[in-house]
Amino acid sequence: MIYLDTSVALLALLSQPGADEAARLIMEARATEGLVSSRLLQVEMARAAHRDHFDVRVVDEFIAGVGLIEIGPDVIECASALTGEL
Repeated sequence: MIYLDTSVALLALLSQPGADEAARLIMEARATEGLVSSRLLQVEMARAAHRDHFDVRVVDEFIAGVGLIEIGPDVIECASALTGEL
């Protein structure tokens, strides 16, 4: 599984420099290893859709191919404990 950060997901959708490469990497990872992200991906992408006036259904379709991880105290504790190089 590959973790998908919101900044990369939005780059692929917003037609900015690097969007084609981001979209290619996302499609490749989705097809080979699968994608996961935190539930924040859904929130942040929906907010961007409203802010940048694009159809939120695009976000829904995009997120349908991503495994979303709930953010509970255990996830926060593990993430906070990470040290060193990732």
